[in-house]
Amino acid sequence: MGVAARVSWVRVVELLAAAVEDKVFPGAALAVARGHELLLETAAGTLGLNGIAGWDAASGRQQDRQVDSGTIYDLASLTKPLLTTACMILLAARGRLSLEDKLVDWLPEFAGPDHRSRGARSRVRLCDLLGHSSGLPAYRRYFLKMDPELADADAVIAAAAAEALEAEPGHRALYSDLGFILLGRVVELAAGTGLADFATNELLQPLGSNAGFRPLVLSPSGVAGDIERVAPCGYCGWRGRTVHGSVQDENCHAMGGVAGHAGLFGDLTAVHALVSEHVAAAGGHGRLLDGGLLRRCWRESAAAQATTWRLGWDSPTAGTSSAGRKVSADAVGHLGFTGCSVWIDRSRGVQVVLLSNRVHPGPSNDAIRSFRPRLHDAVFSVVDESG
Repeated sequence: MGVAARVSWVRVVELLAAAVEDKVFPGAALAVARGHELLLETAAGTLGLNGIAGWDAASGRQQDRQVDSGTIYDLASLTKPLLTTACMILLAARGRLSLEDKLVDWLPEFAGPDHRSRGARSRVRLCDLLGHSSGLPAYRRYFLKMDPELADADAVIAAAAAEALEAEPGHRALYSDLGFILLGRVVELAAGTGLADFATNELLQPLGSNAGFRPLVLSPSGVAGDIERVAPCGYCGWRGRTVHGSVQDENCHAMGGVAGHAGLFGDLTAVHALVSEHVAAAGGHGRLLDGGLLRRCWRESAAAQATTWRLGWDSPTAGTSSAGRKVSADAVGHLGFTGCSVWIDRSRGVQVVLLSNRVHPGPSNDAIRSFRPRLHDAVFSVVDESG
């Protein structure tokens, strides 16, 4: 890369720093890569630890910690493509399940007692859940009926499995946490072990990624080093405290911090390792993921009506994508509620990973909506200029 191209990344670095000043987020880490090769790795701002009760006393530090590539973020819904969908691909490639399997064959309770809807429910396939076209509703606040100090994953899964369908399976796409909550249980049944164990042993550790489900707590022993690297995620009224070291998503917290829709934590290096494997697999060079299955997930929609949703992933909405106006039409990506995102521009061969905690100190901050497209436009401009 020439001098002009190296200097032009300054625009991107300055944009990230300006976002901190504009309170888009307390801090953020950014990686731009071509396959396994990092083109840019940078960070700005702080974790936002000042003001968290007990932080100074527990850490002995009076100053907030600067964000770097080792800062651990709650990846929120990036769990869906990077972990749950990847686990489905691993299991499908091994013949442990098929994406065409009916959900009722794995979770008979999904058939439900109501004979009027039993026919439709029996047609819901795993690929419908991956593509958000199962007919399940988007979200439910199951956690409100639960004690925040007592985890019960089975109760949440049972509630999701009992939800009435809002549309015919395969008819339209509606982004649904519930579908991925159920997929997390399907992974466990097909793997014969817990979701966290299977993902760690078969996906994360083999790729050298230190991402994982981390239901950490502020404790005087054992986790202090990790806590100092974890970005907080704002105040939770249900839990009555600032979320720091445990998952921000309340339903996932009610499940013990391990779920198919949320719960994954990781730093920039960990996420880059996962994304790079997906890019390599799509090109037929993956170490773990089956390229044919992955390309199907990136290409295929499970809904009859037009939608940007693919199997486990999203694609750009022309002119209004969070990946900006310059992103290629064949790109795939996903957002996380906490302020994280991944976009893979397949035509350019470039991936962009943004990690942040825009929900701190409060989730009402939506300035990231306008920042994301500006950031990606700047990144792709530099990539185009550098050739």
